Amino acid sequence: MSAGRQSVAMTSRYSAAFSVSAAVFVLAPFDAYAECAPTSAGQRWELATVIIDVRALEGPTPTGVQRFRVLRYLKGHGPAVIRVSTGVARATDGSGWGSGEGLLVRRGQRWRIFARGSSSGILRTSACDGSWRHGGGG
Repeated sequence: MSAGRQSVAMTSRYSAAFSVSAAVFVLAPFDAYAECAPTSAGQRWELATVIIDVRALEGPTPTGVQRFRVLRYLKGHGPAVIRVSTGVARATDGSGWGSGEGLLVRRGQRWRIFARGSSSGILRTSACDGSWRHGGGG
């Protein structure tokens, strides 16, 4: 095989591998529910200590804990601004990590959060807990 053909073949393989990797990364959040144990809406309501409608004040952080402004409490009560561990983190260099059930929350988005408390005052949630993004603009 000539050097030119070999280069084209290598480029095609790398391109295909990158496309598959990108598709897996992009589609992974949509498959998070597949990893969750089956629960009903009533069970998710029962298990959550707090259920709130919120707006994200920031995107993923290096710690995976994000701040949200509470729009309303549906279950429980607490402060107007809360901290929630979403299971997705991003470092300042752009690298990051996330759990399979983590929530990719961007600044300004509205969410309904089903959360459990912790001794540190940081709520914990995931797609398995029932948290979901409100549709609409931002």
